[in-house]
Amino acid sequence: MTPHPTPYNVSWIDASTILVKMQCYVRLKMSTYDEKVLYDILPMKIGSIILGRPWLYDHEVQLAGRANTCSFIYGGRRLVWYPSMRLPSLPTQSLTTSSRTTPPAIVTNGCIFQRELEQNREFTPVCYTVTLSDGATNSGHENPTPEVTHLLEEYADVFPAELPNELPPLRHIQHAIDRVPGATLPNLPHYRMDPVKYKELYGQCSLFTTKVSFLAFILSSRGVAADPSKIDAITAWPKLRSIHDVHSFIGLATFYRRFIPGFSGVTAPITDILKSDKFKWTPSAYKAFELLKKLMTEARVLKLPDFNKLFEVACDASGVGIGGVLSQEGHPIEYFSEKMNETRKRYDKYNREFYALIQALRHWHHYLLPKEFVLFLHHSALHHLHVQRKVSDRHARWIAYDVG
Repeated sequence: MTPHPTPYNVSWIDASTILVKMQCYVRLKMSTYDEKVLYDILPMKIGSIILGRPWLYDHEVQLAGRANTCSFIYGGRRLVWYPSMRLPSLPTQSLTTSSRTTPPAIVTNGCIFQRELEQNREFTPVCYTVTLSDGATNSGHENPTPEVTHLLEEYADVFPAELPNELPPLRHIQHAIDRVPGATLPNLPHYRMDPVKYKELYGQCSLFTTKVSFLAFILSSRGVAADPSKIDAITAWPKLRSIHDVHSFIGLATFYRRFIPGFSGVTAPITDILKSDKFKWTPSAYKAFELLKKLMTEARVLKLPDFNKLFEVACDASGVGIGGVLSQEGHPIEYFSEKMNETRKRYDKYNREFYALIQALRHWHHYLLPKEFVLFLHHSALHHLHVQRKVSDRHARWIAYDVG
């Protein structure tokens, strides 16, 4: 600051005056405009810069009253200054208890704010956002129960507070896949997953719930059940009128075959339509169509397998197909069925029952191999398989699988 060469008084409305006796140079930078301007200093409790008539005269500033802008030539370019977008100030008493010490908030337009950022790249502005709240709204977060707290502490390593910023340490045995010399790298398109399954697979995880929908199944504390929306789609299916309709209906119903006892035998009259190139809707097909809808609405909730308990296998055979049920403590885990071809339909009852036993064991071998299990048979002759002295080649193969 330097003394003003010609001090003067500034008069106010209330007839009071303030003496202006100092002046200084202040660098004024706005967008591409950068210049040191000589200012007169007026002692006040606020800080403002007023560009008066001398500055307007020196730069030949043009004022546009309707647009509320000013423009002038600087550095060979015409600059246009726009006013700051200020909205009516909010009541300060709702923001703070000490309104006198709180600086005023400036609310600006997004486009103008971005333009200012692009034009002033030499400095980094600091921005704050304030969210207003009435203070009475509950955030919805409550302190977890002791059970939940214990569970979160037990699996605290799953969601650490800070993620490591380095690679994991080297293992003693480094796993690698050796490439065959001279082989070319595969260049295949990405596997495209069904959008519905993709959404369910990568959906948000649900914690502390007793039931969740996953891939057209309902998983709960009781077990696994079919999705009610899919069941409704099957029960509301209109009468089949073409081969394409048969494929569509059987395709959807087969997805839930594990919930239906004897599924293959029930759907046999409908699948027999596919043997001919010409669609023919028969009374037996209609009866099977309606029966399958009824069975879908009565589908039981399947129990999840527990490998610490004993598995139970029951199987049976008819003139159309075979079937079985895997259960634990009387609760079904999964139903199995298979439609027999014309050759196997000519088996006698003993061979059909024997074939049902072997197919059930093959179907559930991943459950049954590790431990002992209980097997329920309807044909009494099958209880004496291990003491038979003379058996056919077919029976020998089946017995070898059963014993193995």
